[in-house]
Amino acid sequence: MSPIRPIPGYLVAGAKHLLQDFLPPYCLVCRQRCTQLTPLCVHCLDKVDLNLYPCPRCALPSGKMRSGCKCASQRTFLDSLSVPLLYTDVLRQLIYQWKFRGRVELTQTLVNLACQEKTPASIEGRTGPVDLVVPVGMHWRARLKRGFNQSHLLALALSSTLACPTKPPVKALLKAASRSTSQHALSRTDRLENALQQFSVKQNLKSHRILLVDDVMTTGATMENAAWALREAGARRVHGWCLARSIEPGGAGV
Repeated sequence: MSPIRPIPGYLVAGAKHLLQDFLPPYCLVCRQRCTQLTPLCVHCLDKVDLNLYPCPRCALPSGKMRSGCKCASQRTFLDSLSVPLLYTDVLRQLIYQWKFRGRVELTQTLVNLACQEKTPASIEGRTGPVDLVVPVGMHWRARLKRGFNQSHLLALALSSTLACPTKPPVKALLKAASRSTSQHALSRTDRLENALQQFSVKQNLKSHRILLVDDVMTTGATMENAAWALREAGARRVHGWCLARSIEPGGAGV
């Protein structure tokens, strides 16, 4: 059998032009026509807010002066935390389409937005090498209802962007306990109570360095409980990475 030959570049370019002529792309947020095959127009892309000066512990935007954050006295099970984007208008709508409308093809777009050059320091610069990339777990009933675990999709896309010789494998090690109420419907106080003892890990992670991945961080309760479960399983280091940080006091995320 002869090997499959790559499609010539001029044919790919021609196909894109035909798609633009007969199926013109529209921005998912403002619904205006895009000049290229992208989910966001240039105007909405410029409105994606970067988390340029986050608190290193809670990731809230704290300006250039990072002293005096309320989280300073709180215990954390994370060795570091990276949350490159802010969960504001444009990104909120894009994540809604991705998460609740089944637009899984937006996963790489979201990771690209988070890993662009203008965002804070690279993941490797904050964490050093990691052995495993672990998505935050999702109860099987919730996953069956949605059709996918969005944190697992992010972990797969993020792992491929890490600038290391051997890409760390993605493993779904966190088993989520059943919850009567979804986190996105709760206030900050109720989220903290609802997230207690949420995860368990069956595998021995002695001396492992973990990159823990989730989509939107609101109170930090989910990340902290997941990090605690990984440490209980023996993990030596747990570094957190979330796509976006909610900045509404006491508000619900997604």
